[in-house]
Amino acid sequence: MGHFDDALLFKTIVDQGSLAKAGDQLGINASAVSKRLARLEQQLGNQLIRRTTRRLELTESGHYFYQQLLPLQHQWQNAWEETASLGNEPRGILCIATPQPVASRFLMPRLRRFHEHYPHIQLELTHEHYEQLPAATADLSICREIDGYNASSMVASLLCEYHNQLFASPKYLAQHSTPLQLTDLTNHDGLTYSTHSSGVVSS
Repeated sequence: MGHFDDALLFKTIVDQGSLAKAGDQLGINASAVSKRLARLEQQLGNQLIRRTTRRLELTESGHYFYQQLLPLQHQWQNAWEETASLGNEPRGILCIATPQPVASRFLMPRLRRFHEHYPHIQLELTHEHYEQLPAATADLSICREIDGYNASSMVASLLCEYHNQLFASPKYLAQHSTPLQLTDLTNHDGLTYSTHSSGVVSS
């Protein structure tokens, strides 16, 4: 038996008001309860309970020790229950690093469904430039495939495929003709998404 078990036995004695009732709750006889209480007092170097033929009375040390045990037993119970539930219900903080366009177009529409499935997981989203990914401080980084990337601390997995495309209105094409090859784009105006410079491209 450890010190904590004997301390909880002491608390049970105080709660029940007698050695016999404490023994009944713990499934041991009153003699064993008395021996373990005496051992606890010897280890602490203090008498915790004054025992008479009629009643049990806490000493000053016993009263102090009992008050200290109240929150400890509650914390122990919470720690036990929460640890036991970890395997059944994921919980905690998940930090995700991603470029802003990926977050708004790919990630945000899926967050509601994720929260419904994992209500005890708190998400932290950080926006990073493409060249800063994968982020060492994040649990998960969403980025383009990086050729030749090798890191023992990270594992890559394909989430989706995307393709860049060009778009033009029918009115613009009627005025400037439809480009048929890449070199034709030099003769056209355009808007591009960029984090480094102006998004206006002009011929």
